[in-house]
Amino acid sequence: MIFILVGLIVEVLLILYWVFAPRRDISAKKEIFIPLDTGRIPRKKIKETLESIGCRIVRDQKTDIAGYIGSNISSWGEMISVVFVDKGMKVQSECVGRLFPQVMDWSKNRRNLTRFKAEWEKKSN
Repeated sequence: MIFILVGLIVEVLLILYWVFAPRRDISAKKEIFIPLDTGRIPRKKIKETLESIGCRIVRDQKTDIAGYIGSNISSWGEMISVVFVDKGMKVQSECVGRLFPQVMDWSKNRRNLTRFKAEWEKKSN
């Protein structure tokens, strides 16, 4: 009886550790660079591109725009962020989990970036 109680306490402590411990940067992610021809940032087109691949816009700041794709059968959710850098934008797709980091992306990030780039090129023409 005491062993069962100790086991349950250890299990609860491990779960609490995973929930409240500082996050380590071990999640699966990929990024690409897309050059921009003009000096201005086409924010509206970036948001439309994110929304067309299934993202919900969660951050729209001066330096970046980010969209979130909810959890599905192959991931616990993905965050696609577009960071504005010198003469272009860095597009990053990262698997994000609310409780646990997701180390394997099952090619989900690559597909997100491929879809983003295809939609971007379609909207550019």
